[in-house]
Amino acid sequence: MVAVNQDTGTIEWDIPLPSSPYGAATVTNDVVLTTTFHGDLYALDAATGAILFKTPMSAGSDAPDAVDGDYVIEAVNSPSGAHRVLGRNRA
Repeated sequence: MVAVNQDTGTIEWDIPLPSSPYGAATVTNDVVLTTTFHGDLYALDAATGAILFKTPMSAGSDAPDAVDGDYVIEAVNSPSGAHRVLGRNRA
C-alpha cells in the first residue's frame, strides 16, 4: 500500500502487506481502510501508514470499502455473494 502526495508526487509512505490489496482504499477520519485478496481488513494511519488494526474476514475481497457512520461494510468473495458488516469504525 502506497500513499503519494497529490501535490508533489512524493511517496509519503509505502507499507508492504502480506496479500494484494485489490479493493479500493477508503479514507475516513485520517484512517485508510483496505481489504486484501487473502481476506483481511486493514486500518492504516493516513499520515504514517502504521497499521492500526487488522481483522480477518470470512473470505477474500476485491471490492471497495464502504463506511456508514460507525460501521465498515465489506463485500467478500463468498459463494453466496454475502456482504458482511465488520463492526464499529473506531477511527
